[in-house]
Amino acid sequence: MPKPWTIRPLVADDVEAFMDLQKRLVQESGREGSNIFTPLEAWDETRAHRQRATLPEKLRTALEQSGWYRLFGLFVEDKLAGESSLRCGELPTERHRATLGISLDQTVRGQGLGRRLMEYTIDWAVNETSVDWIDLYVFEHNTPARGLYDGLGFTQIGRTSDRFRTFDKRITDLHMVLDCAQRRANSSD
Repeated sequence: MPKPWTIRPLVADDVEAFMDLQKRLVQESGREGSNIFTPLEAWDETRAHRQRATLPEKLRTALEQSGWYRLFGLFVEDKLAGESSLRCGELPTERHRATLGISLDQTVRGQGLGRRLMEYTIDWAVNETSVDWIDLYVFEHNTPARGLYDGLGFTQIGRTSDRFRTFDKRITDLHMVLDCAQRRANSSD
């Protein structure tokens, strides 16, 4: 039986739990038979320190402004076990797009919780923002994630060969998009 779980927006008080999750994921990716799912081979505390310093303000940035960032947490037994993020670019001319990221702790993968987290994030974007497009990037070899994104309506629009070189492997990155404007129009019919 699945563990009790909830999904909710993350706030400034959740930043340390978010950073702890990110550190666990970087330390797992590409090790002990794990799939490579992040371009980072090692945890970068300097980069993490910068993120800790700027993230609370970005989480408070109004959706009508550029540069906003929103995080959503998947909690299993009150522990952050997954997260999704939406971030708007810094330019006013790109406020109609947001980039999505998602990551799950290995203990909750394969239980359908990634789909639930993605659906929550997409529904939030459609209902709470004026974002017309959600972009995401996924490693070509990550077939479970690609299957999830395909099933949620994302379409591949680009492919960058040899985008990253990590663990002595050349990683091809795929660019996928979801048409939120169409979903919004369909939901109002």
